[in-house]
Amino acid sequence: MLEYEFFKRVDSLLPEQKQGYAATCRIRMRDARGEYLYIDNSTQVIRTSPEGKIWLILCCYTLSTRREPAADIDAAIVNRLTGGIRNISLGERRGTCSFTAF
Repeated sequence: MLEYEFFKRVDSLLPEQKQGYAATCRIRMRDARGEYLYIDNSTQVIRTSPEGKIWLILCCYTLSTRREPAADIDAAIVNRLTGGIRNISLGERRGTCSFTAF
């Protein structure tokens, strides 16, 4: 759901702005021993097509340094150029979200 929101919002930006943003969240996975591990996820646009559409993305999953349980996944869109962070509520109604560069 986060990646859907990210691509929907970033796709509305100018082609030269799209590579400046990343979606981040923290999820948990159960390992072979049945213990939960926390994983940080980051998704970003690497390249756009000649028409300015999202063409190539990179998703990274790494072990989180934060081990404390969380009530949600801490979803956010990050402006990688300015450091600005916009938290995302995945309970937002579809089709009513607006996004401007920050």
